[in-house]
Amino acid sequence: MPLHLGATSASKVYLGATPATKVYLGATQVWPAGAPAAASYSDIVAADSPIAWYRGNGTLVDAIPGGSPATAMNGATFGPALTSVGGQSFSLDGVDDYFSAPDQAKLDLTGQITIECWAWLDTLKAPGQFGTLFWKGATSATNRFGFQLVQNRVETQIGSNHYIRSSALATNTLYHFVGVRTTTALNLYVNGQLDNAITSGTFSTATTANTEPLRIGSWDGAIEFLDGRIGEIAIYNRALTTAEINEHYTAGTP
Repeated sequence: MPLHLGATSASKVYLGATPATKVYLGATQVWPAGAPAAASYSDIVAADSPIAWYRGNGTLVDAIPGGSPATAMNGATFGPALTSVGGQSFSLDGVDDYFSAPDQAKLDLTGQITIECWAWLDTLKAPGQFGTLFWKGATSATNRFGFQLVQNRVETQIGSNHYIRSSALATNTLYHFVGVRTTTALNLYVNGQLDNAITSGTFSTATTANTEPLRIGSWDGAIEFLDGRIGEIAIYNRALTTAEINEHYTAGTP
């Protein structure tokens, strides 16, 4: 919150009786008169209306009212924050840790879909091995969505039987992943930029209903565990634009 001179505490200072100039404590940045305050990551994501939002910020709840809370499995816990929001993230040991949120009707999505998360990879996978960031669905190719780590690349599949993989990734690096499925394309964004896309073939216009939970850190609770941290998992029933995705990445980057 901004601090007018004479107030008690905050991270911004307004010089003078009106907000003529904003100075961040520590003199890291000065904004000119009339410049709007930057919206927080939380405000920006909320304004884009996710239908489910598992933030991992020290809580297991779905931040969207009426959503089902997740359960920590096999000792899964929280780790350091990943984004500018601070707080914590879902921490996973790559052995048996995962989180599981019950099936919800709102996740039987139709039409355009966007999935999003932030991730820190402690280790990559050997050739032919997988690690799950988060996943909802069964083995049928038409009723699942999520992200998986495939050796040193992240793969997304959303609804249809198409999937795409990112460029090579590294350990101990913060990543922002967004998968977008429209009626004509499947796009994968990494750190605010389009990294890969499929624009040919037939794209499913709906995911069929399934009763599988949303799992964070494992494919099915028994295999394909992730070693790292995940946070700010958001699911939308529309296609976010490139501008919106870049805004999320910029606002969330610490």
